Amino acid sequence: MIGSISHFFVIFVQTAATACFCFYIFHDMLKACFARLAVYTFFLCCFCGFLSLAVCEICSRLPLDVDSELISLFIMFIIGYFCLRSVVSENSNRILFVLYLSLHVQYLCLSVTYLAYAAWFPALSVNYGYVPADVPGYTLPILLLGPPFAVITRRIYTTLRQADDTVYHRIWFIPLLFLLLYCVQVLFYPVSQKDTQAEANLMRLIISICAFVTYSQMATAVAQSAKATKEKEIHTQLAHQLDLQRSRMEDIETHAEEIRRIRHDHRQHMQVLKGLLENGDTGKA
Repeated sequence: MIGSISHFFVIFVQTAATACFCFYIFHDMLKACFARLAVYTFFLCCFCGFLSLAVCEICSRLPLDVDSELISLFIMFIIGYFCLRSVVSENSNRILFVLYLSLHVQYLCLSVTYLAYAAWFPALSVNYGYVPADVPGYTLPILLLGPPFAVITRRIYTTLRQADDTVYHRIWFIPLLFLLLYCVQVLFYPVSQKDTQAEANLMRLIISICAFVTYSQMATAVAQSAKATKEKEIHTQLAHQLDLQRSRMEDIETHAEEIRRIRHDHRQHMQVLKGLLENGDTGKA
């Protein structure tokens, strides 16, 4: 019973942290007010907590060794995606990108927790299930690392918004690949093995940090590319306008030359007429 309650509160905190993370990133594009979002988030966190407990219970009764956390994460990811689409005025690709980054922050916090367990609380690092000590153990890294990484992610998101929306069809694959790399690392180096705990947790931490460094550099490169493309389009437009002005000036000069020729012929014609009239040759005039 105590383990189930601890499990529920851990999932509750993780879900709430992910929701707050995403709301901060999309704070200028939210459709609902803060009070309504708080109510929605509370019920969503409760639902995810009970869902994780149910999935864990079902997987424990299966004859196969199934990772209940990955299944719960997959289901909650889908739920979170559709919930964000309902409260955020943003396209699907950007929502996926930010949601993947929120999972990276969660994995980063988990890596810090596991690393602390392996270093100072070895009994917790090999414990199966949740215990009351896991509530502060999982919550403190989220509270400490969540806000700064939210600010970093907000900057990455703001930078990428300068690019064309079609770019996001390729960009959100990058955090997905990092998540798959993290999952593969978890499968090959489980934290339950004492001889690989330090290496596994350190590797997970390095993967998470390298992921955010990659996203930051990627965002800068995309923004510079978008800026260069925009400047090239402006240059092309200015060159086209210059060609049009040059063509217009040539037409004006040609027209002015024609006017000068007509005026010259007109003066010559008037002088001839004047001379004929002065000589009295009216009929010829």
